[in-house]
Amino acid sequence: MLKPHHWTLLVILAFIFSCKSKQIIKPMEYYNPFEEENEASMFFIDIEIDLKKMEEGLNQNIPDTLFNSNVSEAGVDVQAIKSGNIKVNIDQNAIDFKIPLKLNIKKNLGIGSVSADGEIEMDFRSTYTISPDWDISTTTDLLHHNWMKRPVLKAGFIKIPVESIANIVIGQMRHQMVQTIDNEIDNNFDLKSLITKIWAEVKKPILVSPEYNTWAMLRPAEFSLMPLKKFGSDTLKTQLQVLMSPTVNVSKTGGQLEYEKELPPFQWSESSNESLDMNINSFVPFEEAEAIAKANLMGQSFGSGKNIVKVEDIDLYGQGNYLIVETLLTGTYNGAVFVKGEPKYDPVRDSVILDDLKVDLKTKNIFMKGAGLIFKKKIKKMIQESLEEQINFNITEMKKMIQQQLDAPPLPNGIDLKAQLGNLKILNVYLTPKGIKTMVNFRGNALLQINGIPSK
Repeated sequence: MLKPHHWTLLVILAFIFSCKSKQIIKPMEYYNPFEEENEASMFFIDIEIDLKKMEEGLNQNIPDTLFNSNVSEAGVDVQAIKSGNIKVNIDQNAIDFKIPLKLNIKKNLGIGSVSADGEIEMDFRSTYTISPDWDISTTTDLLHHNWMKRPVLKAGFIKIPVESIANIVIGQMRHQMVQTIDNEIDNNFDLKSLITKIWAEVKKPILVSPEYNTWAMLRPAEFSLMPLKKFGSDTLKTQLQVLMSPTVNVSKTGGQLEYEKELPPFQWSESSNESLDMNINSFVPFEEAEAIAKANLMGQSFGSGKNIVKVEDIDLYGQGNYLIVETLLTGTYNGAVFVKGEPKYDPVRDSVILDDLKVDLKTKNIFMKGAGLIFKKKIKKMIQESLEEQINFNITEMKKMIQQQLDAPPLPNGIDLKAQLGNLKILNVYLTPKGIKTMVNFRGNALLQINGIPSK
């Protein structure tokens, strides 16, 4: 049987060990080497152009009177007025125009003037090129013409042949109408303005989660186009292909994130793709995860009966691919508790979880360890729930936020973007010296419909 002074000694020793227990054995911090994954992805936007709508816009913009001048070589005054709508056809790198005209020709005979009316259809072809800065330039020429009604000059009962005069008139009109068509294409087929607008929009950061300060950035690198192709009688199709390296970052200043890359030079695409297929690189810095964890957990007290502890501080770092959560407690247990778990993708829950979660008190004081064991289960559950919520992508919410951005982008009048997101799938989770990185695959489709002509 222990004597009273023996009990006193045990109490003193327990107190001494309790004080020494603050000298904890902290798990070593290190990170596994890894190769940066190829984050570049292609974003495919199908573009449909309504040829009828384009014709309507072109007919509205091109004036009714296309030629009104003196043809000195023939000694006549000629006025050419549109007698119907201009028909447009676009295929590959050429734009064809069929222009119906009504001609009024007047000739001064010295003793008076005579006039004649005629109707003609003129077919022009504009071959176009796109410069590195996305400007369209055209070279237009007259392919052929077809008289619907040949003009005949009459002086009393005398009919004056005008075949030679008509040929001179057509030759003169050709030069002016070619210039008119080139000017109208330059003014109304404003590809550069459209692409610049799209480029500006895809560069902007998107707020995914206000609660966790989560921002998505598409970070486009290249734009390219497929050559135009005609489908049916009224639809032209092409595809805008965007090479990008999307990221999702947790940052309080995410709204001020700048992506300064300028619009890249134009280039043609070699092949098309039917859908979106992107890899998004998500990154949560340790300091941001710590800030959110502290906001959720610091100051909280929990326990049972007289055994109460309070969370005083939290620190996050890595050990290989394991996340270490150092939690400083005061109260019945004074010291640090280390929660260790590996971030992994759980396909059943479709989320990131902390797998193989362990709690280590890291103390050799048997009395303190006994007190800490009371809180291990509670600490484990509390840390796990808080951190999984932070590092896990809320896929439904993220999809909804990006879909909202795609549903109403500020594009020019007559241009609509219709995009439908498919599945978001987490591919990989790993730790870096600065935080938690997650690779997410994103699929869907996007269609840009042009119902008119984007003009300058």
